[in-house]
Amino acid sequence: MINKKHFLIGLSLLLFSSLLSLLIAELIAGYWMRGKVFGVPNPGKENPRYQELYRLNSKGLRDFEYGYEKPPGVFRILGLGDSFTFGQEVPREKTFLKKLEKRLNESGGIKYEVINMGMRGHNTVQELELFQKEGIKYHPDLVLLNFVINDPEVTDYQRRYRRVRLIPWPALDSHLTMKSNLYFLAKKRLNNFLARHHLIDNYNEYCFKLFSPDTNKYWPDFVNALQRFSELSREHNVPVIFVFLTNVASVRNGEYRYRSAHETVMQVVESLFPVIELYPRFLELNMNSDELSISPHDGHPNSFSHTIFSDGIYEALLTMRLLPGIKPEGPQ
Repeated sequence: MINKKHFLIGLSLLLFSSLLSLLIAELIAGYWMRGKVFGVPNPGKENPRYQELYRLNSKGLRDFEYGYEKPPGVFRILGLGDSFTFGQEVPREKTFLKKLEKRLNESGGIKYEVINMGMRGHNTVQELELFQKEGIKYHPDLVLLNFVINDPEVTDYQRRYRRVRLIPWPALDSHLTMKSNLYFLAKKRLNNFLARHHLIDNYNEYCFKLFSPDTNKYWPDFVNALQRFSELSREHNVPVIFVFLTNVASVRNGEYRYRSAHETVMQVVESLFPVIELYPRFLELNMNSDELSISPHDGHPNSFSHTIFSDGIYEALLTMRLLPGIKPEGPQ
């Protein structure tokens, strides 16, 4: 008969050794990811507590309080988009719209307001709905419609791309994916294995399939939303600028993975809006995704990439002569 005391000691040793093994594996995974995957010494360092980072105003926007009525003498710009525009994991003052606002007001002349209406998870159809419901109330003088590579996907979140989870509980899976290097790597390896054996699409394949009506039945919704934006621009006499935000996680070795996808969208938008394309600026830097993204867990643009966005948009708007009170540099 097993001695109860010996059994408890053995069980305790088993649990301790298992926890110790997991801790060592977690440390090794963290070291491997820092040193070999993204090369950042402190991944996630731009990741303060959620409540401090994502303070919303009374209208649910990640910005200061703005009344619908525009103050006299103010030139107001609205920025529509998804989590790239919202500023996932980046302090509010370091998001590209707030950087743009700061630079505009430092340039002298009239007062500028740049309102961030970015919403995490929004696609172009939802951005249109938000603009029609709320955005137009702000009486904007200019609208930045910020495009990200997954914008043509379905509006229903449950039908979008989902990586296979290691555990059945979505909330815990999401938490562990963001917090545990070991869990993240195990999940990534499993999904890579399934994609390699064509059991699931990998995320790149999923994104590329979004850009054809043959593989994405929601492509017409995306195109129709863009056409409606163009109509609203004319109806309200408000310029809408289409901005291609670079998927910085796909910049590597002087190449941009989604160049062809941008070209497909360009065929739709070039007759509808003035366009700003930003990925060439990133290629000129000769930097890779590890230097441009938040962390190994999160491919959203970091504060440095937001600066590239802001500078590119500012210079393009200046060239387009859409910034009253600010004179373009160089010969007139």
